[in-house]
Amino acid sequence: MPWSQVRAVLRAVPGKVLLAVDTCHSGGVTGARALSRSDYADLLRDAVTDEVGLITFASCLPHEVSLEDEAWRNGALTKAMTEGLAGGGDLNKDGVVTLAELDAFIAERVKALTGGRQHATTDKPTTIQSTLPLAVVK
Repeated sequence: MPWSQVRAVLRAVPGKVLLAVDTCHSGGVTGARALSRSDYADLLRDAVTDEVGLITFASCLPHEVSLEDEAWRNGALTKAMTEGLAGGGDLNKDGVVTLAELDAFIAERVKALTGGRQHATTDKPTTIQSTLPLAVVK
């Protein structure tokens, strides 16, 4: 699917959209596997504009592979995101996982799960506050 088609669908969704890309090189979302770092950054920058409003969690840098483990039954990003939204990301223990907290949790957890071989990244439009609540936990 061309990136332009993905972008058009995302623009039509009302509200805020979280996109988790747990694929090798995380440039796979654009259909281009051999993007340079600057090309990849340009594509994500286009998606996280205020007009599109996309919050993107990418499992790794463009030159890295996304690691999976049979015990997790998914990739490191998915495992970290699931743990974070279930409460692990509530870093200040106030019962709410914010965007900033989830971002910090995922970055550290993915590094830990992969022995430093994978580095998750997050990007968001300037209009979306880092304090955006994503989950309420007990």
